[in-house]
Amino acid sequence: MKKSIASTFLALVFLMMLTSACVTLPTKATPKTEDTLVVGDVTFVKIPAGSFAMGDNSPGAPANAQPVHQVTISSFWMASTEITFMQWQAFLDQTGYPAGRSQAEGSTYPIVGITWEDAQAFCTWFSEKYGVVMRLPTEAEWEYAARGGLEGKEFPNGDTISRGEANYASDGPLPVAQYVPNGYGLYDMAGNVGEWIGDWYDKNYYQVSPSMDPPGPPTEVSQLQRHADRGGGWCLGVEFVRVSTRHAGPGSWDEGGTADCLGFRPVMER
Repeated sequence: MKKSIASTFLALVFLMMLTSACVTLPTKATPKTEDTLVVGDVTFVKIPAGSFAMGDNSPGAPANAQPVHQVTISSFWMASTEITFMQWQAFLDQTGYPAGRSQAEGSTYPIVGITWEDAQAFCTWFSEKYGVVMRLPTEAEWEYAARGGLEGKEFPNGDTISRGEANYASDGPLPVAQYVPNGYGLYDMAGNVGEWIGDWYDKNYYQVSPSMDPPGPPTEVSQLQRHADRGGGWCLGVEFVRVSTRHAGPGSWDEGGTADCLGFRPVMER
């Protein structure tokens, strides 16, 4: 009888160990199948409508990220990664668009060295080819998406970040999607390469920004006549990869309007 009880106990322990070994807990939430959409060779993630506090009032925050203001964003789709060289090359091959200074270190690396106009040309081609509306995101859309559903955090996945979570202050870009995505399933919203924004850049825009789907300033308000970019990049320090950090991209007179750590991530309307 004692032997039978001991055998049963050991069998139960073995079963529990086997069961626990087969269970894996995800480190981050992944998007549901119905919240992803592949158009052409670009995977989009659905960003739900919602409201958030845009900007940064923390000690040492730059003036252009203030004041923090409540913004409501309509739902949209955003590319899960930055546009890669392979995706960019398909555009060049099919349209004959000049390559200019565009470059990348491999097919799955983000395309860089492109102007704001180059990114817009890609979006126009994609829209016409697939019957959708592809465009560059607004600053408000980008920051809302980058936060991944988290409230008041400094980085896409929390209040801290490390070189094991994003590519910044490094020697060069990496292939896309090498790190854990944020809560919306978006990769590399901090670092790797900066991302062109559809808006003109105006350091004082938050003082007059509307609360519903801010479109960005009109051209005449933008004192620098530069478009915004977001996300920092491999070539910049940790302070530039915060979700609230604002930056003016290069103008046409500045290195031809391009940078070696600046690419783009489009959004899509259906």
